[in-house]
Amino acid sequence: MINRYVKSLFITIFLYTVLIVSFFTAIKTTENIQNNNTISISVVSEIRSKEFEKIEQPQKLQKIVTKEKYVEKKEDTSNKTVKKHSIAKSNDRSVQNKNPAINNQRSKIKNQEEQPTPSSEEIKNNFLARIKSAINANKRYPTLAKRREIEGKIDATFTINSNGSVSNIVILEGNSILKDATRKAIEKSFPVEIPNEIKNDMPFNLNITLNFKLIET
Repeated sequence: MINRYVKSLFITIFLYTVLIVSFFTAIKTTENIQNNNTISISVVSEIRSKEFEKIEQPQKLQKIVTKEKYVEKKEDTSNKTVKKHSIAKSNDRSVQNKNPAINNQRSKIKNQEEQPTPSSEEIKNNFLARIKSAINANKRYPTLAKRREIEGKIDATFTINSNGSVSNIVILEGNSILKDATRKAIEKSFPVEIPNEIKNDMPFNLNITLNFKLIET
């Protein structure tokens, strides 16, 4: 009887140990499987991230290349515009050099623009000076006065009208032959063109003295 109880006890202990050992081995195998799964998942994720980086890098490179091309295009267009301006300027200069008449006309226009506009008083004085010089230019020494060796100064006064004509010619003291020559010189110098700036001052009187003198030979 005692041997049977001992045998049954050993059998039960053996069975329990087998169960416990099998339980622990099962737990370890599950843990190993889980670890292997996590390792495989991490490896796969790393591989995918590397592939994604490889895909992204050429896209970034393409963006950089397109930017560089855009910058180069901008520089080309700016260089072209600069070249066009320089060519236009050189063409203008060549045209100016080939046409001296155009250069002279432009210089005259520049000088006119730079000169200050004269006042009405200055215009009037210049006009009267031109009248006096025209009368002196039209003066002719009478042949009879030359033969008789007649000399002298003749004073005259006259009126310049708004239409440029002359009137009220009055010859003052002097030889009659020289008086007639003075009248003819005044009449021959008119009509004249009146500047617009002094038309409101018209008519006005002008005094002049003509000097008749023989030149000694």
